[in-house]
Amino acid sequence: MLARGDCSKQRRLLLPARHCKVRVGVWCALFCCSPDVRVTGLENPGQNTRVQWQPNTRRQTSWVSRMLGSWKQWEGQLVNGEFHLRQHLGGADESAVFLTEYGQPQPQKAAIKLISAHATSPELQLSRWRRAAKFSHPHLIQLSQMGRCELDNTRLVFVVMEYAEEDLSQVFLERPLTPAEAHTMLKPTLGALAFLHEKGFVHGRLKLANIMSVSDLLRISSDGLHRIGESSIGLATSSTYDPPEAARGQSSAAGDVWSLGMVLVEALTQHALVWEKTNTKSQTCRRGCRRPSLT
Repeated sequence: MLARGDCSKQRRLLLPARHCKVRVGVWCALFCCSPDVRVTGLENPGQNTRVQWQPNTRRQTSWVSRMLGSWKQWEGQLVNGEFHLRQHLGGADESAVFLTEYGQPQPQKAAIKLISAHATSPELQLSRWRRAAKFSHPHLIQLSQMGRCELDNTRLVFVVMEYAEEDLSQVFLERPLTPAEAHTMLKPTLGALAFLHEKGFVHGRLKLANIMSVSDLLRISSDGLHRIGESSIGLATSSTYDPPEAARGQSSAAGDVWSLGMVLVEALTQHALVWEKTNTKSQTCRRGCRRPSLT
């Protein structure tokens, strides 16, 4: 399925203990607990957080549907005189990904991401992509070209990257991962994160759809990388994978560990975790919940 390559030479995760100790403990507790786990001290002293298991449902407003419909209408257009938008692969409110090709004499499949220039600072976004394109790691999606363009009087920035045949969210819709598959997914993902953290960068957007397979090798997305400590406000739409501090615009290596924990729990159980604040001061755990087998 995903990442059938040899994992025996993966890099060891080298995160400072202060970044990982608390959150590793939290995720170990979550694997053994229930839909009503309450964990204290994650955001502010005296303020509790409740974890609830909920099915992964897709919520789309009519406005988003119209926006995605307009993206799809651009199929067949040409970006920068070079990249044909062959097929709309997906997107969000202010961005979209299309299938395209690059290279001569035998063009290869690639993905091109378009972001509305009104939704971001074009020069800042391009500078982040240029930095990310310099990174080379076997488990990072490689970026190639980026720039500005205009389609139907809409100003955009674009980045061309490797095309992934599959991502983890597609598998998730059909079934949960087996423990063996989760282990195979985890090792290369940790290797890529360790590489980024050592360089002073964070992924910041780790989720099921950003863990992909390219020629049977697992790779994580790299179009959202930014420096540790750099404000994450405005970089992407918030999601259930975000650590608590993301709401305040804070980014850290520990935040990536949090997001990876969310991904791992969801992949093993086929249920998304939704965190809600609560005023209760007790720490409770309902018994009888089926715990995922990790052996």
